[in-house]
Parts: sequence; C-alpha cells; structure tokens
Amino acid sequence: EEESDSSHSDTSDFHENFEEGKMNDFSPSTAEIYLSCCKNFRTQVVSKVLHALREDRDNIELVHGSLRSQGAICLFEALTRGNSDVQSIVVRDNNIDSQAAPTIANFVKNSKDILSIDIGSNQLGEFRRSLVGALTPLAKSLGEHNRLQSLCLSRNGFTDSFFTEFSETLVASKNLNL
Repeated sequence: EEESDSSHSDTSDFHENFEEGKMNDFSPSTAEIYLSCCKNFRTQVVSKVLHALREDRDNIELVHGSLRSQGAICLFEALTRGNSDVQSIVVRDNNIDSQAAPTIANFVKNSKDILSIDIGSNQLGEFRRSLVGALTPLAKSLGEHNRLQSLCLSRNGFTDSFFTEFSETLVASKNLNL
C-alpha cells in the first residue's frame, strides 16, 4: 500500500494531538506511544518493534522488514516521547524514505543514550526528492550529539551533492573546518 504525500502533515497533527493531551489519557509507555502513533497514522504495527519496546531493549533491530516511513516515524517518535534509553537501532532495508528524516533527527537530538543508528539500504535519497532537504536537520543533530559513534546511511540513493551538503552541515554544526 502506497503512503500518501499528505502523511507529512499527519506528523504535525500527531505532535499537536499529543501535546494537547488528546492522546494522553494514560501514562504512556514507549510501546503505548508506538501503538497510538501507528493507529493515528493507520500504519501497520510491526510486532518485532512492539516486542522490543515492551521489553525496553537497549538494541532494536529490524532488517529486511516492513517498517516503511510511517512506521519509522512512529518508532522514532515513541523512542523520543518515551525517553527511551535505547543504544542501537538497525532499521536497514525497510522502505524508509526522507519523510522520516525529521523525526529521526529529533530522536538523535534528544536521546542521551543512542550510540549507533543504521538506516542503510532504504530510500532516503531516491523517492520524494523534494524531501531530501529534510535530512539537513539530521546532519545538524548529529553534529550536536556527542555520544553517537556510528551512523550508516549507505545504499540510500544519495547524490554526491547531497553528501557535500550533508558533510558541510555536519562540520558546521560541530564548528569544525574541512
């Protein structure tokens, strides 16, 4: 099932509803936040992700899965809102496009525990080229995050110009020189 272009605005609706307490009738766990987000987006709940969130694992790995962009948004939103202490996330080959980049960036910016993220072999650079610019916040977040040790972006269809801009943004946020 193809995700609609209007789903980007759904992300802001989720944030507004959550902040206004419309989704906060309980003291939500990370798993409950994930379930609520999936329901809100009408996206598939990935049982392996739900299980990892319920067990409060330090490592979440879903390779060759069916997470997709909406599922990734829900996962990273739940990790952020639930103040998760996850240290490693592997969501390689899950059909995630750049629509999820702002939520991933927000997670990286706000997580005090994340050490490794592997979002390789997705479509972050191939589809919805107008959203590739959304990866700039990810570069800024990476530059501000002192604990992250590993980031895999391989096999995402990025162009050389993307890597130039991404690197420049990352270096600028670290206040370094090339």
